[in-house]
Amino acid sequence: QRQRVLYEEQQRWLVEVNERLEALQFPMQSSPVIAAPTAANTIAEPEKTVPAPTRPPPMQPVSALEPNELLARHMTGRSADPGRLRQMASQIRDPSYGVRDFFRDCIATFPELDLFLVSECSSGRDGLVEYQRTFGALFAVYWLLRLDVDGKLGLSFGYDEDWHVLNAPAGTDSEKKQEFFNNMDWSLLQEVTDAAVGDCMERVEAMLCLTAFHDIMKMSALCPHVSQEHAPYQDYRAGDAIHDHDVALAYVLEHYPHLIPSFSILPKRYQEVVLFTQSRMCFNHGWFVQAEGTPGAMLSKLKHVLQWASGNDLAFYFFHWLTDLSGAEGRPLAGAEKLTRRFPRIVLVSFLWSMPYLQHLADKLETEVVESYLEARFRQAFAEEPLPEGDGAVAKLRLGVMAQRCARLAVDAFGQAPEPVRRGVGPGM
Repeated sequence: QRQRVLYEEQQRWLVEVNERLEALQFPMQSSPVIAAPTAANTIAEPEKTVPAPTRPPPMQPVSALEPNELLARHMTGRSADPGRLRQMASQIRDPSYGVRDFFRDCIATFPELDLFLVSECSSGRDGLVEYQRTFGALFAVYWLLRLDVDGKLGLSFGYDEDWHVLNAPAGTDSEKKQEFFNNMDWSLLQEVTDAAVGDCMERVEAMLCLTAFHDIMKMSALCPHVSQEHAPYQDYRAGDAIHDHDVALAYVLEHYPHLIPSFSILPKRYQEVVLFTQSRMCFNHGWFVQAEGTPGAMLSKLKHVLQWASGNDLAFYFFHWLTDLSGAEGRPLAGAEKLTRRFPRIVLVSFLWSMPYLQHLADKLETEVVESYLEARFRQAFAEEPLPEGDGAVAKLRLGVMAQRCARLAVDAFGQAPEPVRRGVGPGM
């Protein structure tokens, strides 16, 4: 009977809070509404794509022991160009090193880019679309490494038909692009870049190589089969085809590195950094940013993986995630449209803001990392108030993060809730 009374009080409290939230009618930026194109808001503009390969790579005879015959026939005998890779990494921050120069160097350096002509992708996109998305990610690396040159303009506005960086937005959603350029906290992007690669030439080279080949296993015809020698591999038995593109790439990198030429030229230490990005971390960054889970559930697997990596390697992973997201629209010459047009800026800033806290996971407990993050978010939202204390402290900290713009309302509502409600909700959070 006491449980039923408590449940009824909790339900009345939740109804009251929901009514108060609806009355405020907040435009929650984490759930943007993107208008469908109409005659009024659609502007004809160039494709903004880069030139694609005109023919697939030559095929060579291979051993029957390779994990995928098609991959082996296309990559056997191919090599990446380490000299040109070092030249790219050393010039990428040079104001005179234009995006067209960078594009040509990528084509000449990374033979894996030819693989996008081989077949359709497991993502449902044809290979040429994935090729454009890969170059969108490569261009994002270029932009982020030259934010103090022209990277902000390239990322925000893109390029004209002659590959000259635009100084103002043009075409669809120009207002959104200008708003992003004006209001983005560029220091957060610079901090992630510095933590991921800094001034280390080898880390820049590793990032460029990873970005060039990271999506090739979306080509379903290239997916490897697990050999008897390596079985079981994660959840796959001998003879199984690995269709998860991240796991498939990790398997080939670990056991058949000669089939990924741009990986095989990296020093062993940076091969390990690249392999770390393909680890099964079971990490949902959104859960952490929005305080939607307990420390163990969110971070235990990630902490386990970090036993073989460093905090900077985690920053390297985040940088790779960011560049992959940036190129997702598949229009490299239009800038990072996923960020400037599609992804809510407030959410992007929250993700970037949280990354330094996660870098401490290698030498701190999961609970310590989460508490430091929650306390920092609370101080940001309630600069004039002391941190909550007592039994309901964690509940207030988490509610303040989860409610976003309604943090004040959520924290006050918890404090005003009946004592049985606070006793029921508090320990569960």
